[in-house]
Amino acid sequence: MTFLIIIIIFCIKTLKGDVDLLIFHTGCVHARYDEVFDPKVEKYYGGIDRLAYLVKTAREQHKAGKGPAVLYFEPGDFFIGSIWYSVHSYHGVAKVLNQLEPDAFNVGASEFDAEVLKNFSKLVKFPIVSTNMIFHDKEELKKRIKPSIIKIIDGVKVGIVGYLLPEVTLWGENADIEVIDIVPVLSQECRRLRFEEDVKVIIALGHGSFDSDRLIAYAVDYINVIVGSGSGTFLWNDVPPDREIPEDSYPAKVTRRDGSLVLILHAFQFLKYIGKINLRFTDEGRIKGFFGSPILLDSKISQDPKMTELVEELRKDVITSDQKILSTSSVFLDGTSCYYDECNFGNMIADAIVEYRATQYQGRGWTDAAVVLVNSGSITTNINTPINNKKIYYGDVLRALPFADQLFIVEIKGSDLVFILEISTTGLNRGSPIEFLFTAGLKVMFDFESRFGRRVKLIKVRCAECDVPEYFSLEPDKHYKVILTSYLLRGGGGYTIIRDVIWNPVPVGETDTDATIQYLEKVKYVIPEVGGRFIPYDKRLDKRKPISFGSRFNFDCYCFLLMLMSFVTS
Repeated sequence: MTFLIIIIIFCIKTLKGDVDLLIFHTGCVHARYDEVFDPKVEKYYGGIDRLAYLVKTAREQHKAGKGPAVLYFEPGDFFIGSIWYSVHSYHGVAKVLNQLEPDAFNVGASEFDAEVLKNFSKLVKFPIVSTNMIFHDKEELKKRIKPSIIKIIDGVKVGIVGYLLPEVTLWGENADIEVIDIVPVLSQECRRLRFEEDVKVIIALGHGSFDSDRLIAYAVDYINVIVGSGSGTFLWNDVPPDREIPEDSYPAKVTRRDGSLVLILHAFQFLKYIGKINLRFTDEGRIKGFFGSPILLDSKISQDPKMTELVEELRKDVITSDQKILSTSSVFLDGTSCYYDECNFGNMIADAIVEYRATQYQGRGWTDAAVVLVNSGSITTNINTPINNKKIYYGDVLRALPFADQLFIVEIKGSDLVFILEISTTGLNRGSPIEFLFTAGLKVMFDFESRFGRRVKLIKVRCAECDVPEYFSLEPDKHYKVILTSYLLRGGGGYTIIRDVIWNPVPVGETDTDATIQYLEKVKYVIPEVGGRFIPYDKRLDKRKPISFGSRFNFDCYCFLLMLMSFVTS
């Protein structure tokens, strides 16, 4: 009934001073230009040409006087995440977005690179915003990336700001860019827009999480709408059109203490949906009415022929790269199992990272970092070599490891490593935000039937800086050198604890994707296997009542008992 009333309100002639807007927005696109076939339902989803059709059609209707003014936003993470970006980099992004002509582009985590941003900004014809970034000694970036922009629509000034959650960036990852606290700088800029520029409507483009967007909506005055990305959040009203489970209604609503309303918009990820909402504002910038819903980009949505032509042009180089042979194998490379258990593809990737570091190492022994932790979400697909004539293609690896996370060596105390692995077990629960970890250099005995805090029963760690690699029982007080991806180091995959317990992060100088590619080019035949890294717990070894840890204060005691068990059973 409420939805019907809102539609009726929008059918009434616009009152003097009111402004109507139609907003389109995406989630984390991650360079997914082409439509994707889902074999489970035998349907195609996504495609940048479907997005182009919807935006261009709405803009043409507005020009013809048949619809409201249109704003199309990219809130962040358009870069990195597919073979299309691996092949075409930011050049391909610029070509695609110059055709789409977003009204504003916000800098997300995948765009967080000073040199790439500088070059990208020279190629594009649309504004880039970021309110909480400081560009040190980068005058070109200061000129091209603005803290805010203003658009005038039907005589009303609309301000657009942008922000990136500091937690999704990494200290030392890019010394030329500093990401500062959001709320103070955003509050200052919104106040300036409101009182110095007489801006009536303020829209914030944010890259972080749905929860952080809610906090910002409460904390920052004068924002009317937040268009978010970064968490893959799905918002919907009533029954969803596909398998996604909504986290909240679309739009999500926040009412501040002064009674003003803030709308929060998210549109899932990978261009499976595009967000669409109609808004009406008073001449003083208050939200008067709204209705809308994300649109499922399936075959029912037409494709823009001009954009399809560009995608086909980009596809030529993708196919060429796709066909380059890296290695051979008779083994199916299973990445799916990494989400809940040891998997042979994950083992191979972790071993490739260890091998890459070992070839760099110049000190005593064979390496300085014999342990690797990688989040399961870094693998997006399997590689079916048996049906590919035993060939592993370059394109196979780029599709399976599209995010290309930088590698870092860190130091982790043994007791903290126990806790990280304990957290990893919670990723087995359906719907958990925690990603299971696959490893190299560890043998871990798990009891998955036990409750959290009692699952890790035994850990053995491969030695580094030794002449012959061997496994020894974990020492709680010892600091181990571990190779992590930048994603985990930033606290991604649910591992915010990592940001607090690691020491001395040092970049390896390569990504997980490139380390794997170099390994496959070197080893012309691979036989990755499963076995020995995650060991099911034998309850016959449990001679006493198990002891769990409920806080960080008794970790050392817990780990000591693990070592004692190891000594007794070895």
